[in-house]
Amino acid sequence: MRKKSIVIIMFIITAIILFLFALLIYNLMIKKQVNDKANIQTIQTSESNEIISDNVTLTNSQEIKISPNAIIVFSKFYSGCGHTVESKEKASINMVNMAESEFCNLYSDWKIDKFTSEEIELSKNFDGNCDEHFLVKSNNEYIEIYTIHDDNSLGLYKKTDIAVKYLTDDDIAELKEGITIYGRNNLNAYIESFE
Repeated sequence: MRKKSIVIIMFIITAIILFLFALLIYNLMIKKQVNDKANIQTIQTSESNEIISDNVTLTNSQEIKISPNAIIVFSKFYSGCGHTVESKEKASINMVNMAESEFCNLYSDWKIDKFTSEEIELSKNFDGNCDEHFLVKSNNEYIEIYTIHDDNSLGLYKKTDIAVKYLTDDDIAELKEGITIYGRNNLNAYIESFE
């Protein structure tokens, strides 16, 4: 009986060894198949990427667009007087969501110095003098303000209701000759000094 038990135990041990060996081979084959599939997918992916990159035009998803609250700053340099005049305005509703390339078409004769969604700065050179040159004179009764044109001719800008007869003799003499003033802020400050 002992021989019979030894044979059965040997048979069971051999069966277990064969089972473990078969399991090891099976796992190795599965791993190899998984690796082969991964390699095939990598190759297919890189090949498809090459195909896509050959046929697709890339776009910039980060393209800056004009927001509804954007401000446009215009800088005008005048070569005649050497002054730069800045003005600001809100972007029109038609400009909202425009990219820089589209906006550039609207202002093709201006240089774009800055382009963000909130602020656009444009600059341009002009011949002649800016419209910020004024001459303040008296007409013997009231103070009048004139603009000085490029050819030094005068254009009436505004008649004030400031009577000359209430001014000092020095002011009257000065205003008869005329006072040249640059800038609307300076003009306003000068006129307010008489009120």
